[in-house]
Amino acid sequence: MTIECHRIEKTDHLVLTGEKAWHGLGTVVEEAPTPGQALSLAKLDWEVEEHDIATGNGLEIQSHKALTRSDTGDLLSVVGHNYRPLQNDELAMFCYDVADKADVRIETAGSLRGGKRVWFLIRGDTLFADKRETDATVPYMMLYNSHDQSSSLEFMPSGIRVVCQNTMTLARERGDYTGMKFKHTQSLLDRVQLATHAIREGFAHLKTWNDKVREMNTAEISDHQVNDIMLDAYDLMYGKPSKAVALDEKKSNRHSMKRVDRVQEWKDILHRELHTHNLARTAWTTANAVTNWIDHDMKVKLNSKSSHNGLGEAREFNNWFGMAAKHKAKVMSLIGC
Repeated sequence: MTIECHRIEKTDHLVLTGEKAWHGLGTVVEEAPTPGQALSLAKLDWEVEEHDIATGNGLEIQSHKALTRSDTGDLLSVVGHNYRPLQNDELAMFCYDVADKADVRIETAGSLRGGKRVWFLIRGDTLFADKRETDATVPYMMLYNSHDQSSSLEFMPSGIRVVCQNTMTLARERGDYTGMKFKHTQSLLDRVQLATHAIREGFAHLKTWNDKVREMNTAEISDHQVNDIMLDAYDLMYGKPSKAVALDEKKSNRHSMKRVDRVQEWKDILHRELHTHNLARTAWTTANAVTNWIDHDMKVKLNSKSSHNGLGEAREFNNWFGMAAKHKAKVMSLIGC
């Protein structure tokens, strides 16, 4: 049975380092595995087998072939004759190539849609937004492959921990660097060096982004600047009042009061965070106070038609894919992120 929200079927599995995913599936391990270990733990140690296909009367179809799983025999796809499947262990080997001589570890790995889509998520070195190393960001590099022609072989950096179809989609759509894609042709493996270079360049891009954040987080700003950022954030999230509202004194006043009250909530969060963690008042900490409110305090609705198992799951989904995610992207764009 397919669980629609994350596309993990009964023949799929995944491995996760440190903590379980929101859907509660997969094997959780304390220490990040190597790509080879992840291949086994995520039960990806099966091969894509190629088969000739024929018509009902036995006539061979030379233009196409069928791909199946070696462990279950399930059909993965029917592809053109020149299609070059990339085996799961080959994808794991790419992870080693990325690290060169360094020790490479996997954050998550697994399959979706009955093995038709496979990923490995490499954990990069932790980046810090401040020199005291109190504000941490973990960059990831996702290696993504399909056995059903739904995508090319893809390499992309991401700040998102991929644990299911939804987070994978978000990682692919919102990567900080576009990465590279390679079609499943016969020359696929000949381009490993180019792919490896793209991945290393992607990690370098994330470090450049981190340097930019560090620079942004070293310059303290005034209360007036904090107020301006938060007012702009409110307007980006909720829009400025319409002409009709602006011309109606009562409606205009209500809008203004709501705006002021919300900004005060964000200021309270900022002051609490600065005091609790001994942080500086910067554009970075200001924007993060707003996104903190979005993640934890913004109202989330759960109705009878919702597929979420409680408000907690609904909030997490909203933070990743719903209006909350869109709001956070708008807020961060204010400070150039």
